[in-house]
Amino acid sequence: RRLSERTGVHVICSTGHVSEEYWRGVLSVDRSTVEELTNDILHDLLDGVDGTSVKAGVIKAGSSLNEVTESEHRVLEAAGRAQTLTGAPITTHTTDGTAGEEQIAILMRAGARPEKVCIGHLDRRLDWHTHLGLARVGVYLGYDCISKQKYEPDHKRVDFVLRLTEEGHEDRILLSADMARRSYFESWGGSPGYRYIIETFVPRLLAGGLAEATVHQLLVENPARFLTWDD
Repeated sequence: RRLSERTGVHVICSTGHVSEEYWRGVLSVDRSTVEELTNDILHDLLDGVDGTSVKAGVIKAGSSLNEVTESEHRVLEAAGRAQTLTGAPITTHTTDGTAGEEQIAILMRAGARPEKVCIGHLDRRLDWHTHLGLARVGVYLGYDCISKQKYEPDHKRVDFVLRLTEEGHEDRILLSADMARRSYFESWGGSPGYRYIIETFVPRLLAGGLAEATVHQLLVENPARFLTWDD
């Protein structure tokens, strides 16, 4: 909240849990019921996080490599239930871009609307059949590891964005860079920094033939629509 007030930047807090490797042996997720997990999420969304007046604006859930564990299944189900009660968006963590189809199946069975779900880290494994199928279901495709060449080269990310646009799914793409270490930030002497998407990736999209109006949709309209709660 202090950073947001000082900078004028909208910082959106999340609630929920990522994949099991992050909470195993630390948090009580393994021992929590779906109802308890749902209530925890609702409290953060509607009342405030950790006794503060800061309310979360997006729900997080996730899964392990190539599978959804039993405890992750409960978190996903809780996320879906919380969305049906609040209209809040859900963003997920996939491990290396896997199990996205399983995630959306669980979420939808719990009542979640696919058009309010972003399946994350999909650009760590660029599988065209999987991505096209998810776009047709109506979810957002989280291409959120831009610049991380160790997973997939950016020229392939550009190609997938262009192909999805040709298929009419430009409204299903969200771009980001998943930066959470000092080594990524220019102010700490790292790279590529927050400017990379605007100054390097977007020019590649334009050079590939993407219209400026479509770039605006990817960077402004899509995230605004995704992050807006349903009535």
